[in-house]
Amino acid sequence: MEELKPGMAVHMVLELSDPNRVMKTVVYDIMGKKIILAQTSPPLLRSHLGEAVRVSFIFKLKGIKDVRLAFSGNIVAFMPDYKMSFDQVVPAIVVDRKSELEEIDRRMFYRITPPLNSAMTVMMGNAKMNVVDISLGGAKFTHAMEREFLPGEEIDLTVTLDNRRFGIKARVVRAEKKFDAVRAKRYYTVSVQFENNSQEFGRALAMKIMMMERQRLVAGKY
Repeated sequence: MEELKPGMAVHMVLELSDPNRVMKTVVYDIMGKKIILAQTSPPLLRSHLGEAVRVSFIFKLKGIKDVRLAFSGNIVAFMPDYKMSFDQVVPAIVVDRKSELEEIDRRMFYRITPPLNSAMTVMMGNAKMNVVDISLGGAKFTHAMEREFLPGEEIDLTVTLDNRRFGIKARVVRAEKKFDAVRAKRYYTVSVQFENNSQEFGRALAMKIMMMERQRLVAGKY
């Protein structure tokens, strides 16, 4: 199975203090169990020293599908002047790897299908998306727009949670063109990953997902 390599783009989350914040970074170097990563934006602080983290990346498995692999570790050092080359120094983070790689859910977070009375909407411009499922890491929706979506494309969405509106950034992971034979119409299914959006949005979405799950449990829909 694919191993971690210098130059790879990875995602990292603080497992305990801020699991809703998905941070992008890059592997600078690997020295045994010590993984040197680029400093994040916004940057992690020295107060995060010792924090448990989850680092993951995506690759194609034998050209068949994309999978996400992850390992756990701890932030053990900050390097303000890591030497990238003879004349270039950059800030870096050192993570002590504590586990082997394992395959995890591609979106990394628990997904839920919103009920009809969820008071949650996802809009792109003036077009309302039909949300198939949503998690803290992203969403899957269908739409009948003529516009096509391209994997890797960044899009702007407006998410409304109980009358609170959030303008967010998302990146297209997968887009499939489909056909409704009954209505004789084309439609698209799109999976997106939420980018580094505000902590306020992350907290509000986490609370909304928790409330929707409670509603499912009360209704006996496990």
